[in-house]
Amino acid sequence: MTMADIIARYKKSQGYQVYFQTGSDDHGEKIEKKAQTLKITPRELVSQNISLFHELWKKLGVEYNYFYQTSSPFHYQKVQKIFTQLLNQGDIYLGEYKGNYCVNCEDYISEGRIVRHNSCPSCQSELYPIAESAYFLRINKYRSELLKHYSQNPDFLLPAHIKKELFENFLKNELRDLCITRQDVRWGIPVPNDERRTIYVWFEALLNYLNSNSGEKSFMKSFSEEKKINNAKEVSCVAIQNKNNEYLLVYNKKHGKWQIPGGKLELEETPLQAAKREIFEETNLTVNNLEKIGEEFFYVDDIWWRVYFYQTNDYSGELLVKEPETIRETKFFKVREMEELSSQIHDKVLEYALKKINIYESKIVHLIGKEIVRFHAIYWPTILLALNKRLPDKILAHGWLTTPQGKMSKSKGSVVDPLELLKKYPPDLLRVYFMAKINFLEDGTFNEDLLKEFYQDFLVNNLSNLCSRVGKMLELYCNSLVPDFEESKNAKLNEYYQNCLSIVKQYQSLMDSYQLTKAFQEVQKLLSLSNKLIQELEPWNLFKSEQKKFLNNTLNYLTNGIKVIAFLLLPVTPESSKNIFEYLNVNQSNFNWDNLLDFSQLNQVKIKKLNQHLYHKL
Repeated sequence: MTMADIIARYKKSQGYQVYFQTGSDDHGEKIEKKAQTLKITPRELVSQNISLFHELWKKLGVEYNYFYQTSSPFHYQKVQKIFTQLLNQGDIYLGEYKGNYCVNCEDYISEGRIVRHNSCPSCQSELYPIAESAYFLRINKYRSELLKHYSQNPDFLLPAHIKKELFENFLKNELRDLCITRQDVRWGIPVPNDERRTIYVWFEALLNYLNSNSGEKSFMKSFSEEKKINNAKEVSCVAIQNKNNEYLLVYNKKHGKWQIPGGKLELEETPLQAAKREIFEETNLTVNNLEKIGEEFFYVDDIWWRVYFYQTNDYSGELLVKEPETIRETKFFKVREMEELSSQIHDKVLEYALKKINIYESKIVHLIGKEIVRFHAIYWPTILLALNKRLPDKILAHGWLTTPQGKMSKSKGSVVDPLELLKKYPPDLLRVYFMAKINFLEDGTFNEDLLKEFYQDFLVNNLSNLCSRVGKMLELYCNSLVPDFEESKNAKLNEYYQNCLSIVKQYQSLMDSYQLTKAFQEVQKLLSLSNKLIQELEPWNLFKSEQKKFLNNTLNYLTNGIKVIAFLLLPVTPESSKNIFEYLNVNQSNFNWDNLLDFSQLNQVKIKKLNQHLYHKL
């Protein structure tokens, strides 16, 4: 959850609208049996667990949009509806299951996966046999389509070694259909019209992604045709995207507003042919590789219009206004600017196009534990394919937290209670430790001694110390005012500025490719370079030797370096970054990826006096 929150905050900093959903899979035999031992109902146990989740996420600063509970009545109705749909279309059928089951993992274990005399390969718990009639989901039916998706999207599942294991163990051979009901478990969603059975926890839990309101919209395919209206006039439009992720609009003189370029179909002309012709006639651009993203009917000026929507980023030619009698201007707009225009002019076609562009451009990313990869990377895409829904863009499988004794495990009692840790340490420490010291998507060792060591090294000795040193020098030499930025001829200052440029660029590249641990190393690099610059240029000696201009430049560069560090850390350590911006006496919302490296932003800002260090030695 912490890493998902870091990714979500980073994407928000780039200007994206982010929907972050988490939740709890509440059903199953494991919950049912645990509740029995505690002499409470399964629902009471679930409520207790969820309250702890909410408390932990709040203390860690995790900002999710929606917490989905699979024990809600809303989920029951949705799951039963989907079960019935798949049953009616033949993707679910009644059969016989005979095999082994792991209660702890809620997983059916085939003979080839059993380890150490009837133990689960994931948690080493003892398996028990099941033999009962049950409903099955057809998995192998969609195997070739799933393999094609993996082939066309090689980074669909990360990291690569997890994907390799999935293919070696499952996808390289025919897939067994999945048993999706239980006969002896009462804490679950009943099979429609068959109260003796409940739906398998993993089948119904996966549907949480799809069943929320936002999830339902996200997994829509980019194009679906629902209405049929005879005698409608036909129009083709093209959303043309440039390298800056902007879209071309034309200003229509007749209607007095900006519109998606396009026009009417001519006699015996296909929508695709019309799209290409109209774009050339209006804008002088030749468009290729058009992808249909939508089709809709609109009632405008007492006429029904059937509008075909295409999208492309493959175009050539010089952008011109070739029909000046109807078009005044052509211009590329950012999506946010198009949304503002749409809200002002209420153009139905532009509103629809924006909706389709947003669906087309949105990315669905799942962040899961590696032990549940098979469910998310085989069964979940299969369900979506069967429902004719869009597949996720990315599945990120994170590793395990380990101790010197091995994998942390609730069943083995070898877990560390994060709520207890948060009584002793600041939340930002746990957030940054997970990013910095546990290589993202890999296993990583955690214990309290390592946490203390990292606290002292990073938060105290580096981050806090740098802020204190620079703040003290500004107070002593500049009355706490940040000197004006001037381009320096000093090689070391120029090198420092160029390093800031390359670090910011590399940080974004690494974050965009989900290499979070390496991205954090860029922050550490800038911290080290800042401390190194202090040691090399010795501002105290510049003051003594009255090299005022050189001193001012040095302190400006160092203060801006702290600003850059605080900005890069915003997704990771939000409270620490907030405190640094308050110390700099600036509003963090004033900074973004476009202006971050403008070192004149802090000119003559009077920083606040640091009466104490940001972090103290434990």
